[in-house]
Amino acid sequence: MKYGLPISLFLLSIATQNNVLASSSVPLSGSFRVSEQGAATYTIPIDTPAARGKLKPAVELSYSSGGGETIMGLGWGLQGLSAISRCPKTIEQDGYLQGVELTNKDSYCLDGARLVLTAGTHSLNGAEYRKELDDASVVTVIGQAPGGGPAAFKVETKSGDTYFYGDVDEVSGKQFLDVNGTSSSGDGYRSVSQNNSDVIYHWSLKAIEDSVGNYASYHYENTAGEQYLKSIDYAGHSNGEAPYNQVRFIYTPLSYPKYGYSYGTSVAIKQQLQKIEVRLDDEVDKTYYLTYHKATSSDKHDYLEQVKACIGQTQTDCSTPITFEWDRQASASAGPAYQPFSGRRALSIPSGNNDTAKFFDMDGDGLSDIVYVRDGRWYKRGIQSGIEQAMASTGAGKAAYAQTIDYDGDGQRDLLVANSETANWQILSFKPSTYQHTVCEPNGGGTQLCEDIERVVNYTLKDLGLKAIGLEGKALVADVNGDALEDIIFIDGGAIKWYRNLGNGSFAAAQSLYSFPSTEVGHNTSVHQWHSSRGFGSSFMDINGDGLTDFMLEVREREAVCISGSGKVISGVTENECRMDIRGTWSVSDYEYWNLYVSTGSSYRRHQKIYRGQHNNLNIANTLRSADFNGDGLSDIAYVHNNKWFIQLSDGNGFLPRIDTGVTTSDTQKYKTYFIDIVGDGRAEIVVQHTSSQALVYHSNPELTSWTTYGAINDLSDQPLNFADIDGRGKLDIVSLSNGQWQRLTHKSHAYHNTIKGITDGFGVKTRVTYAPLTEKSAGEYSVYKTQVSSYLDNSRNFSLIPPQKVVKQVATETGDGNQVSVNYEYGGLLINRLGRGPAGFELLRTIDNQTQVVTETIYHQLFPQIGLPLATKQTYQGKTLYSAINEYSFQRGNDGIYRRVEENVVERTSQYGSDGGVRELTQTNTQTQFDDWGNAIAIKADVTDLEANQLVSRVETVNQYDGQGGGEAKGRLSHTRVTKSRFNQRE
Repeated sequence: MKYGLPISLFLLSIATQNNVLASSSVPLSGSFRVSEQGAATYTIPIDTPAARGKLKPAVELSYSSGGGETIMGLGWGLQGLSAISRCPKTIEQDGYLQGVELTNKDSYCLDGARLVLTAGTHSLNGAEYRKELDDASVVTVIGQAPGGGPAAFKVETKSGDTYFYGDVDEVSGKQFLDVNGTSSSGDGYRSVSQNNSDVIYHWSLKAIEDSVGNYASYHYENTAGEQYLKSIDYAGHSNGEAPYNQVRFIYTPLSYPKYGYSYGTSVAIKQQLQKIEVRLDDEVDKTYYLTYHKATSSDKHDYLEQVKACIGQTQTDCSTPITFEWDRQASASAGPAYQPFSGRRALSIPSGNNDTAKFFDMDGDGLSDIVYVRDGRWYKRGIQSGIEQAMASTGAGKAAYAQTIDYDGDGQRDLLVANSETANWQILSFKPSTYQHTVCEPNGGGTQLCEDIERVVNYTLKDLGLKAIGLEGKALVADVNGDALEDIIFIDGGAIKWYRNLGNGSFAAAQSLYSFPSTEVGHNTSVHQWHSSRGFGSSFMDINGDGLTDFMLEVREREAVCISGSGKVISGVTENECRMDIRGTWSVSDYEYWNLYVSTGSSYRRHQKIYRGQHNNLNIANTLRSADFNGDGLSDIAYVHNNKWFIQLSDGNGFLPRIDTGVTTSDTQKYKTYFIDIVGDGRAEIVVQHTSSQALVYHSNPELTSWTTYGAINDLSDQPLNFADIDGRGKLDIVSLSNGQWQRLTHKSHAYHNTIKGITDGFGVKTRVTYAPLTEKSAGEYSVYKTQVSSYLDNSRNFSLIPPQKVVKQVATETGDGNQVSVNYEYGGLLINRLGRGPAGFELLRTIDNQTQVVTETIYHQLFPQIGLPLATKQTYQGKTLYSAINEYSFQRGNDGIYRRVEENVVERTSQYGSDGGVRELTQTNTQTQFDDWGNAIAIKADVTDLEANQLVSRVETVNQYDGQGGGEAKGRLSHTRVTKSRFNQRE
């Protein structure tokens, strides 16, 4: 259960939902709220009239400032849909991490909630599941798909409604018709072909049927990697009557589609929702029109700017529209004249030992630092502040081989260093520590008086007790097993080995991950670390999206064959047989490959050969890079061949054939080429420093068939470029040397671009939204992120951090007198579960009503199964408490692995603020609720105490019994209730 944070009662009262027919006299409106993630959200309900049995589909247009690109442009989407999909194994739920393998061993999730097997055989017909966090729904597999796995699912809910997913019409014996009386099959799922059979990986909602047979059917268009909703037809009946109401969705082609890959097949967004028709008996009753600010090039977004509702199909009788004002980057013509970065300016950072400089956030404040060696010692300097702080000297002599690592899982980057391959690995972290050192002074007698004193330093140096094997180019920081703890892998003795991170600040002894076969020789080359931008550390490659680190290694394989006197190649014979029996020539050749090694979680397997050539002819060796070129979240590769950049996309199974980018290079330029997302659309651009003072930025078209000049970066010197988030805005700036001075070029894109900053509803009421990143500071204090560490912090399970995440800072709404009312927002304790559950949201959400100065503070639980439940709410005025509530929850995990809430206790206290500035405590209400296995409240006791008299004054006890017709306790059918009321110690 999730709880959003209301702005305030008077703001919500003006954000009313429209549930009547649109007309010129009925304005259209929606609902605004700030989500528990700090995002601005807005929903517009589509008015669908109820049909037989009060059945009506719930459809909403929904916006979130944290959302991505969809069929409705940036941030918007359709609410009211549902799906079951294959989902990965997690350490938290399964004890290990494993991606989707498209087999019957995969797990399933309903709208993101893990399903747990409770009866039958997993993935086979008739298997039954419940949600891990039970809501009394029963999920059953229906039929089998040709490629194995479920063909469809049905979900029987506690309310009595049944939801159907997937290829229902083919396997369920039911027919869910459209308004034309026809049944559509094959459109309710998405699949991938394996071994000439379709394996379904996504089951879309196909129908909803109530307890008496009324239904709504959902119809989709499945084409070329894209699935989108065409219509919802409702008011049909299981007796064969076809639906007579319909919600129809009309699309137009996108000018700039989005493409990617998943599970080895292409996926795309190529259509844009243009209007929604509500049709009754084949007549258009109402039409919702969506108007967009269209992208002018592939690097831009589409923005929904207006929604209006009109009677019928014409736009002659329409509501006053809802309009949206966006904070978006001004349109600019891409080309050599466009400059995405502003002119350079000097930083207050002296140069020196520039070849050792590394750019990353070492102190955990969300801002990039520069870490470097000077005079045999490591230094950290805040780029924004310019403050330099000295650290240890260990590993300074091998600075070129230092790597960044989060060794203790706290979300803060550290340095992995060593003095030599025979020395131990050590961790240099920017965390205070105390150590003893000896201070001696003459005692006047010709000797010295010495004592040990403690000294506090701003860094910690930890000896891992493990040899730094592979230090000089044969070691890599990686997450081998997907536990979000970074391990150390290295090449040693003909094998790939690892030091496993144990999560307690230590590492296990070396273990083998992969042994090279005898035919692979010359594998003692460097483990290549790819850099999307110089100085960010190794680029973790994940070619299949399973969360496990994959990597590529250059190897040389030896191939020996026998060549007869006639020139015929004879295989399968030994050298002795070739020379003595056949009288042939024994030929030995070495071939070089780039091998892709994919992690299984406990080992590596050789997955794909990328390139083959004669020995010493592997001319891509020192240019291989990794980046995401199409924004699908999978790692792709790039390399130079014949002085031209080529890329190979990952489709989730491996790398596809190479694509010529058309971007030329040279022997010097290829080492000054960077792959970085300049635009901010999730796709890497190619940045080529082609002269000493200018770099060109190349951007691809959606199909990646061509690359054009997006812009130019001027005012450069002939020095490498470093990319760093200096201000914590989530935008990468450029840091480079010029004339012996560090210089900065600032990304022109505003920190809050691509968010709605103003909403004007059909009543003409305007709401303005102000955002801030969590990293923002004022007078040295965080502006909106008031507590940076959660009280639930446990480095073995989760971590807190300070990301550049943008959140709502203030919401202001106009009032009828020309003024405005506003509410400020503050946050604290962002927590992320490292074992598979992901973000747990903020622990603290606080609102300040700027009119009344009333502060409302809510503390949320952040551990499963209570994630998102409010633990405490307090309302104060001038520091004095007016209202408070403390919530306690009890969950039990059954033998079936299902979590159920069994008890809830709430203690509420109310007070009254007097004209004298004093606070008078009034009442305390204790409410205890017990639940059965189906989530029904079976016993409720509410005690009210007079706080002034400190006496119990009333009690209400309720006992419920669920034996009613239609399903009893499983469906929450109440059969009997007994209420007992008592009064005590009443005062006159």
